[in-house]
Amino acid sequence: MDKNLTFEREVFVWRGGYETRQSPKQAGFRWTTIVNRKWATRSKETAMRLSDHADAAAAAALGIEVAPDVPDVPVEESTAASRAVDADIDIDVPAGLSYLPYQRAGIAFASGREATLIGDEMGLGKTIQAIGVVNANPTTRRVLVVCPASLRLNWAREMKKWLVRPAQVGVAIGKVWPADAEIVVINYDILGKHDREIRRAKWDLLIVDECHYLKNAKAARTAAVLGRWDRSPSKRIEPIKADRRLFLTGTPIVSRPVELHPVLASIDSGLWGNWRHFVTRYCNGHRTRWGWDVSGSSNLGEL
Repeated sequence: MDKNLTFEREVFVWRGGYETRQSPKQAGFRWTTIVNRKWATRSKETAMRLSDHADAAAAAALGIEVAPDVPDVPVEESTAASRAVDADIDIDVPAGLSYLPYQRAGIAFASGREATLIGDEMGLGKTIQAIGVVNANPTTRRVLVVCPASLRLNWAREMKKWLVRPAQVGVAIGKVWPADAEIVVINYDILGKHDREIRRAKWDLLIVDECHYLKNAKAARTAAVLGRWDRSPSKRIEPIKADRRLFLTGTPIVSRPVELHPVLASIDSGLWGNWRHFVTRYCNGHRTRWGWDVSGSSNLGEL
């Protein structure tokens, strides 16, 4: 990942090019002349939102370790992996059960990434793939599953059936939070009731099922999962924090491309975070006398 965040003259400075300007802007940086006309902030809290891009100087000022540089996977290689129908990977599975070849491919793809969208059609076993991701990494212990209310018990049942390690699986119901559970299943509608428990836990993996529910960036449930930035700090909502995130949907093709943006921006803010670029490129976005019209579509083959 590019180390665009640095620290000089007691100021955190964003040194990305013009095409990356939305990242510091959305994080709360200000355009300033303090350091040769750059996006900058004196706030550690604001700079921490871009800590993944910190160089050695910024990391030292923030009190964090710099993640080692990992070579980018070529687009062609990544695309081929995403379309694979099998994978040479050894994943533990309970006795008497087995993964289908394309499920192994999905598990292999997601296991190597911080954030993944699995868009297999309904009935192909996305739940099993997600649990396979848990099984593939022994350090994945604390898991939060967010899903529609009708799927909570199914998730709990499948977890108990497919997990290869002992784990307490709990379901949040109403105002009752399963305090002793390592794996918690919760539906979208009650996220707000358990915000404190969700925020104070350290999640190894966040699984968001039927993630097309998060198509409206202004909706409360979208903000509860993906967060919402606002110019006023008191109105900002932080996303659910997890070391890795896995989004699942059987409806990857939505009626309007703009509805894809919230999840895509969460998966890779560097590539998809620029809302205006996304809507002009893929939604035929254009200004009208009443504001932006982003209800259309364009360049769908590329998207």
